[in-house]
Amino acid sequence: MKTKSFTRLSAIVVVATLCLTSCSMFKPRVIPRAVNTVNTVMLEELNLTRNDYQILKTETAEAIIKCEFGTTNVTIIEENEEFKLTYKVQNGVWSYDKHKGIMRLGYLSRDYSYDGILYPEDIARRTAIYRLINVVQELGADGIIEPTISTNIEQINNHDVIYKTIVTGKIVKLITNN
Repeated sequence: MKTKSFTRLSAIVVVATLCLTSCSMFKPRVIPRAVNTVNTVMLEELNLTRNDYQILKTETAEAIIKCEFGTTNVTIIEENEEFKLTYKVQNGVWSYDKHKGIMRLGYLSRDYSYDGILYPEDIARRTAIYRLINVVQELGADGIIEPTISTNIEQINNHDVIYKTIVTGKIVKLITNN
């Protein structure tokens, strides 16, 4: 009887060990990224008088992303090499392969979504917005009003494309009685 219990216990230990070993071999494939989000509204939506806020300045931020299209992969590189992201491409389907650095992405309110694939044009837009949000934070401001976003896409040779996004917005600080 003790032998039967010992055999069962040994089998459970072996199975548990195999499960833990196989689970520890799984390595998550996460693209490191930092995300900032800022609320944006049109000035008339604020329902404030001119004495309720101060426009600190109009600020511009930009991002330039180079995309190298290979026969079996796509490599996305930020111009200062803050990050590099590589996707494998098979039958037109992109799948994450590897990365270097951290992508810093910004979103305007009600604009955040992520489906697992970050395309070069989106990355250029999000990187520029992130940089503008950092200016808002540095100035101790409350938000951005009336942002404009422009993206230019230029093919520089048979395999490479440059995505340049410029974001401009008015940096606003609310005036409080505190």
